[in-house]
Order: sequence, then C-alpha cells, then structure tokens
Amino acid sequence: MRGLLTTSARLRTATIAVLVALVAVGCGSASESSTVSTTTVASTLGSPNILVVMTDDQEPAFLNRTLMPKTMKLVADRGTLFTDNVVSSPECCPSRATFLTGQYGHNDGVMSNSPGYPALEDSETTLPAWLQQAGYRTALVGKFLNGYLHREGPAPGFDDWRVVKAESYYDYAIKRNNGYQTFGQQRDDYVTSVLTATTQRLIRDYAGEDQPFFLWLAEIAPHSDHGASRGPCTDAALALPRDLRAVSKMPSRLPRSFNEAKISDKPGAIGRLPPLNHSHIVKAEQRMRCREAALLDVDRGVDEIFRTLRDSGELDRTVVIFTSDNGYLLGQHRVPKGKAFPYEESIGVPLAIRVPNRYLDGGATGQVGDLVANVDLAPTILDLAHARPCDASGSCRVTDGRSLVPLIEGRRQGWPPDRAIPIELNDPRASLRFPCTYTGVRTATGILVRYTRQRDPESRECEPLAHSQVEQYDLRTDPAELRNLATSNSRSAIRLRHDLSRRLRQLRGCAGIKERDPRPASGNYCD
Repeated sequence: MRGLLTTSARLRTATIAVLVALVAVGCGSASESSTVSTTTVASTLGSPNILVVMTDDQEPAFLNRTLMPKTMKLVADRGTLFTDNVVSSPECCPSRATFLTGQYGHNDGVMSNSPGYPALEDSETTLPAWLQQAGYRTALVGKFLNGYLHREGPAPGFDDWRVVKAESYYDYAIKRNNGYQTFGQQRDDYVTSVLTATTQRLIRDYAGEDQPFFLWLAEIAPHSDHGASRGPCTDAALALPRDLRAVSKMPSRLPRSFNEAKISDKPGAIGRLPPLNHSHIVKAEQRMRCREAALLDVDRGVDEIFRTLRDSGELDRTVVIFTSDNGYLLGQHRVPKGKAFPYEESIGVPLAIRVPNRYLDGGATGQVGDLVANVDLAPTILDLAHARPCDASGSCRVTDGRSLVPLIEGRRQGWPPDRAIPIELNDPRASLRFPCTYTGVRTATGILVRYTRQRDPESRECEPLAHSQVEQYDLRTDPAELRNLATSNSRSAIRLRHDLSRRLRQLRGCAGIKERDPRPASGNYCD
C-alpha cells in the first residue's frame, strides 16, 4: 500500500511540475526559454529519481570487469556504456562546475581549481536548483568544488549536505548541513564505506517521501591522499589491506604511452621531461595498484546501494549514472603523476547510464561510440526529470551540452555526425611541468591543442609564449598519442590540421545549441 500511495503522489507532483514548466515557457523571454531537447520520457509515469556516482581521477580503462564487476553488471550491462566520453577541462573543479551548469568553463567562469568555486558565475542557478524547481529533493554526499569549504551551509540548490572536508580516507570531517561529524583511523572510518552508508541512509529516508530525489555521490577514490603515510600507498589512494592483496594478484597494466621513448616532438616543458628512472617506474606502478585497489570498495558500494534501492522499492524508478570528474596520468608521456594535461588518459573518463525501461521510448542501447562529454550530463538529467535550466527566481542558463537520451534509445537522428568538444584550461597556479593555459578541440578522430602560456622557470609566473606551441594527434592511427603531427607535412596531417583548426575557431567562445537556443554573442554555437 505504501508503494501505491508513493506512486500516486509522484503522479500528482509530476503533473504540477509539467503545468508549472508550461506556464514558465509561455511567460519566459527567448533567452530564458533555453532548455534541453524535447524529452521522450513517458511523463505519465512521473519523474525518476536520479543517482549520480562520480569518482575522482578515474580514467576509462579502470571501469572494467576485473576491477569493477558489480558496476559493470548493474549499470553498464543493464544500461548504456559510452565508450568515447571526455571532459572539457581535466581538473576536478572545472569539470564539476560543468556538471553543475551544463556549460563549458569559458561560459560558467571556472577554468581551473584556483580559485575554483568563487569563479562560478550565477552560482544560484545550477543543476540542483533546477531540479528543486521541478519538485526534487536534492542531496550531495562526498566531495564538492574547490574553494567552497570555507563557506557555511549547503551550496545553493541542495536540501541535504554531507560533504567531506578533506581529500582524506581517514581522519576527516563531514559537514552535515550546518554541523560536523568527525571520523578517525578505524576500519569503519574508511571514507568510501562511510559515503556508501550515508547514501544508503538517505535513500531509505527518501523512499517514503512523495517527491523524487536527486542524489550526487561524489567519491574521494581513487584520488591521492597527500597527507597520509600508510606503507605502499603513501602519497597515493589509500586502499583497504584486503583490496591491496586482491589487486596484487591481477595482471599489471602499462599503456603504450608509459615512459614514452621519444618526446622531443612534444612542446615546452613536456618535451623536456627526462625518462622515468627505475624508482619512478616502481613508484608509478605502486600508485597505480593503490588506485585500482581503492576502486574495489567503490564497486562494493555500488552493489550495496543497488541493494538498498531494490529493498526500498526505488530501483525501477531510479536512473543511475556512473562517471568521474577527470582521468589521471601515472608515467604516461613521462609525466610522473597528475592531470591537467590534455592527453587521452587525462580528458577521458568512464560513463555508464542505467535508465529503467519505463522512462524510455523502447529499451536502452547497450553501447554508444559517439563522442560525448561531461557537458552533456546536466542536459540529460534535465531531459529525464522534465525540468528546465531555470531556478525559482526565473534565472536561466543556456546549456552547451546535449541530452544523451536519444543516444540511449538508439536514435541518432539529429546528433552531430562529426561532433567536436572544446578542450580548455587556464590555471594561474600551474607548476613548472604543467601548462598554464591552452585551448584545443577533440573530435572522434583527432585532437589539436594550442598552448599559449607556460610558467617561467625564473620568474615563476605564468608568461605568454611568443609563439603558441601545438600538439596534434590522429586518434585513428595513433590512439596513444605518441607522434605529434603539428609540424608534419604529410597530406593527411595537413588535412587533419586544417579541419581541427577550423573547428577550434568555431568552438572558441561557443554557447548553446543551434535550433534550440538563442544566437550567442560570439555568433558560434556549440556542437
């Protein structure tokens, strides 16, 4: 009986939300009526719950059946696995800002981890606020954006706030709305397990309510814990001992780009990196093992959360999205460790989406190879939730991404056949081996990046380069990005360079989607 009452209440809530949205569309100006593609979701069923599981620094290869069999089985196998998914800015804060806004960094203002959240424009109108307006209960469990931790209370749009106040696996505090809960060094304090248990409690609490929920579980793993000293995982992701033992029995995985033999064709500080010596190689391999091991508990957590959804009667009403904020380099292209570089290991992230069939026009497509990006997540969630990118005050954003629902349903009509994603970063605090500023473009077949500022070894300031330094790769013939074609005179390289340069000019400053949104000030729509 309780489930029947909840379903009935959901129908009433959905009906009210649809009427409100129709009124808003009728009254809004052209700039305010920007929305995602017209949804194909069966609105008579009401809006689904949305659960997003986002790991920290996970490259796509780490979502596999050896490390994460439960996540593969429960999300990818029973939903849709996207095999070419990238982030536009490979750092935690700009990537998460894009998730919250559906906009590229050049539009939402967040182009690096520093200053991070304070740079976010119109911070009151983001994804959780839009979902609140559509009748959702909203919650965040885990990590938020850099630069927000000093503030009081939940960020705009969140009803429930359970945020970790450090990138630590032990000895940390969780901010609970306006209070704190501290955790120590015991097994039960391990952060992944705590975040899983917190998510389960919130699901059980929400299951008896009349409104759908949006729950963002932002994991710490497999991010490094730089303040901890725990044996082999010092200055790396801290894994449980049993998980370290488990991954030690798995075959090692070193990509072709690891300790790249020839890098003189790469620009600036990257091209001057020395080969990794034996101790660097051993350390990189150990860090990789620690990162793999840390994901085993994330995988168990996904299984436990699915069990809670099933036991509470919410599984068939819940969309589950599994992804990460950015990838990570450990020895690839001789980079000892880090992100921020516009290489595939850094901009590529896993993406799997499970949508119950009741919310789709037909079943889900098992695998999608089209180029998609983190800028598409907010539009996809809005599409599924029958919501618009507008908050209670009527303030709206023009989103730059596209709903992935048509691809999930196997409908490719209208999807750009040769889509391009801008790749960008502007980090004033980049270290000597990291680029300060670059702009680029990534397509399904190639990538071109122009570096325009680099930190000067003497002044220690990010200085403009006299001439931009360029990297160009043909991803069809060189997916490991071992041969920079920026100066190649081959016919195919020149043809690719002209095409990518043209796309970069078009996408620099792009906003919105053609035939969906008002013409942007730059005159350039996004793909």
